[in-house]
Amino acid sequence: MISICIPTVNGPHRLERCLSHIFKDDSIQRFGAEVLVLDDGSNQESLNRNKTICQSYDIRIIEHNGRFGVPTAWNNLVFHSGHDIVLLLNDDIEVTKHWLDVIIYTLNNNPLIGVVGLNSTEGERKEPPPVPHYIEAKLLFGSNNHPLLSTCGSAFAFRKSDYVSVGGFDQRYFCFYEEIDYCLSMLRMGKRLAMLTYPILHHYVAETTTTVLENPQQIMRESQEKFEQKWGIRWSDIRQMFNTSTIPQVPSIINEWNSAVLFRG
Repeated sequence: MISICIPTVNGPHRLERCLSHIFKDDSIQRFGAEVLVLDDGSNQESLNRNKTICQSYDIRIIEHNGRFGVPTAWNNLVFHSGHDIVLLLNDDIEVTKHWLDVIIYTLNNNPLIGVVGLNSTEGERKEPPPVPHYIEAKLLFGSNNHPLLSTCGSAFAFRKSDYVSVGGFDQRYFCFYEEIDYCLSMLRMGKRLAMLTYPILHHYVAETTTTVLENPQQIMRESQEKFEQKWGIRWSDIRQMFNTSTIPQVPSIINEWNSAVLFRG
């Protein structure tokens, strides 16, 4: 029913920690989930360790002959996935109970939602950041209300059919802005975005960025330039449009399922 897809590079300790939490949860068996790992150009020592880790869990690992970047890795994982629902997961995430339940429930019962993300605590924080509320965005998408600019890129899912409709992830980005670009493409197609308040994952935020990328600030600037050129709008303007405090906030559309469905009886 769902493919869990994890890109990784030079972080076997992150991958092992991530997989250990995934396989603690019985939802892998209940939903017939598959787990795919893609190594995006690790050094030989890390690659060998990643292969050993994947072998211990009897899961497939895909190798890139070089470093191609996040959107290329995501596209390749989607290509090799065997289920209609695809969940992209950072290797520096710890999942928790019910995480697959909410993803599958949300997409199966809300056909207008194109991308759904899970919230997380970050680093040493014990409380997760606030889940975004609905706001009104007129500049790019007319006068309809849209929930948020993008789901979190560390743990989000979508239907493969919707992915094909928007043309997948734009591989002109190497890292940064690729998930925002994808979510905006979903909004342009008339789909909705959703961030769920339950369950809360844990994200070792920036652990991959700070250890893998040589110059993350430069890469982010280059990605921002590509984003602004593609969408014809300055990043500062679109941030203001999606974060203005003058627009009334509306509660998240998915929250009611937490008590009404998951814990019934």
